[in-house]
Amino acid sequence: MYATKGIVEVDFRNASVGGYSAVMTKSGATVTPGFGIALDNTDTPQSSTVTLTGGGGSTLLLGDVAPGTISFTPKLPDAGVLPCKPCDAPATPVQAGVVTWFDYECGSATDCQ
Repeated sequence: MYATKGIVEVDFRNASVGGYSAVMTKSGATVTPGFGIALDNTDTPQSSTVTLTGGGGSTLLLGDVAPGTISFTPKLPDAGVLPCKPCDAPATPVQAGVVTWFDYECGSATDCQ
């Protein structure tokens, strides 16, 4: 069987709270993933399209995403959280059968490494 959809890994580096997500768009239309996975405070994967508080990382996996060039906009959990800025190109190709990685730098960081 051949994969027809991709997986997007969105990292919110240095995020200290849960609730981060990303709005994905392709050609101006919102792209809705088929499923999402985030780690909880015991590093156990949970079904979620937002990061979880206390999770072992701030990684969000979004699956069943149709191929194409996807743009990302971070969605912050609340106004009290320092904003995240994109570290990679704002429009990224998503390919079938491939994990595409997109990175945000959060907190007090001023540049991407």
